Amino acid sequence: METPTDPNIYHYSTYDSVTGKYIPQTYTPPLQAIGAMNKIRHFIKSNKLPMDIYPIGAQRINFIVKTIVNEPRERRLCKIIMSSTGMFRLGSIMWAPRAILYQAQDWEEIESDFNMEQIKAEWARKCQNEPGPDFETTWNNLINR
Repeated sequence: METPTDPNIYHYSTYDSVTGKYIPQTYTPPLQAIGAMNKIRHFIKSNKLPMDIYPIGAQRINFIVKTIVNEPRERRLCKIIMSSTGMFRLGSIMWAPRAILYQAQDWEEIESDFNMEQIKAEWARKCQNEPGPDFETTWNNLINR
């Protein structure tokens, strides 16, 4: 069996209680969502960010940070980048208390034009009263993991 490699397709199984077997299913988001995910993936890759975006079941899209980010200014920067997409933050105290996860329904508009000037201004505004490294240092710490 070939391993699925298309990051825009979600493969899963549902249990059929009549036959007692699992039935393979495939979920593909609408083209608009696929386009937004591809643009976000390009942004992630070109900036070497420890993030990923992918479809999951029930017509949802997940945007996650793939590593634990403990430094407060780096966490804030991740959240600002991710919230700029218009997606909503999710959290699980039980399963992943330090995870940074955003999610949207696949029919919702997902912003994928990252305005770095706005992101930088928002980050500076939120960090203005905190001691710590500047934006470039924080950015470099985030992308050079």
